[in-house]
Amino acid sequence: MQLTSRKLTGTWLLLIALTLTSAGLGSLELSEELLVFLVLLTVLIKNYQIIDVFMELKNAPLLWRGLMQCFTLFIVVAVGVTLII
Repeated sequence: MQLTSRKLTGTWLLLIALTLTSAGLGSLELSEELLVFLVLLTVLIKNYQIIDVFMELKNAPLLWRGLMQCFTLFIVVAVGVTLII
């Protein structure tokens, strides 16, 4: 399946918006736990977009897509636990 430029542009804009959101969260006066959670949530969403759209694994065999998504989830959880401890 070939991606349209509209889909790629929309995904790119979403990634930019999430990056700016992550950067902007640092200027808010939030608790450290909430800040870590929100930033890691944006990271998780961004990685799923990259996996599904740019790497084109949305229609790939479940094993490959699942491995990539599990790896992303593992890294986000590991970083989150490390920062909260």
